[in-house]
Amino acid sequence: MQDIEKISSLLSNALEYAADCDEITRIKEEMIEMGAMGALMSGSGSAVYGIFEKKKYAAKCAEVFSQKYDFVEICTPHYAGVDII
Repeated sequence: MQDIEKISSLLSNALEYAADCDEITRIKEEMIEMGAMGALMSGSGSAVYGIFEKKKYAAKCAEVFSQKYDFVEICTPHYAGVDII
């Protein structure tokens, strides 16, 4: 579990600061409140993701966000990508 904690503590995206978007900040804060160990805007802003230790926290977050946004998915990481579940 230390690896996921380390990864979550090192999340960074310089473009997020350039985007300076209140909605991105709000989404990240909500994810953290719902149990994400870390949250970040992906790339140039096509998505925001959270890293969750427990699938139940990810599922609850996805349930809440699916009521606000058109596309919400839970992904499981793999060595060469992710599975969308």
